[in-house]
Amino acid sequence: MTISNGEWGYLERARAGSLYGTGPKQFLSRKVIGTDAIPFGRAVFGYEGDDQFVCLPKVDTNTLTLSDVLVTGNVLTVTVNGTAYAETFATDSATTLAALVAQLNAVTGILASLNSLVITITTKGAAITTTGAITLGATQATVTPGTAAISGSLAFLGVSTSLQKQTNAPTYADASFAPGATENDPGEVVSILNLGAIVVETDGTTILAQTQCNILKTVAGVGKFTAFATSSGNQLVHAHYIEDPSVTNLYVVQLEGGLTAI
Repeated sequence: MTISNGEWGYLERARAGSLYGTGPKQFLSRKVIGTDAIPFGRAVFGYEGDDQFVCLPKVDTNTLTLSDVLVTGNVLTVTVNGTAYAETFATDSATTLAALVAQLNAVTGILASLNSLVITITTKGAAITTTGAITLGATQATVTPGTAAISGSLAFLGVSTSLQKQTNAPTYADASFAPGATENDPGEVVSILNLGAIVVETDGTTILAQTQCNILKTVAGVGKFTAFATSSGNQLVHAHYIEDPSVTNLYVVQLEGGLTAI
């Protein structure tokens, strides 16, 4: 299937991240944060209130729950992905906990919030490992981690296009058109199609045209598109499948604009 004149001046086959058709299109530009590159044609997610960074979904959020309030002399230490952050008791327990949360929020890539004795921590675009401990003082409460999960503040923004980076010249060998063969690396700006038609990368399942798009969230191939299912544990988004381009593991989807919260 020939899509159009390629972004780099040649006639090309369908490949992940290439635009389809001449209908209305709307784009966003964001910088890739976290540990993983975003291949062309994959779903792109951003955090609520953050108009700068995007990533692939990760198990990026966990809680730390204190069994009791802090007391005079306590030192609360929270470790996030190998880095320790400590706060010594000052004024009262609530003030000390708020100071620790503020310290975490000052770190690029970390979001933290406080609800009574529960600290919620999100590591943007990176899988989270977190622990806590209290030392010194007359008594020490315990700090218990919760179960890590995908952040509820993530939202589907659109699909990574190949517009920002030059792709391989077309030799019509399989490698030149392999889904995910080119990507936007951490720190790079990715052009995201939010409204319009685009070729996406799929997981190889059988897809039916005119069905709602479903995206892998927590398995290998995160961000790939998969067959519609209402109870799969993946992410349904505001988009639908429109055409099979007859290229393995690719499909054309119509993005409907807006955001889809996880």
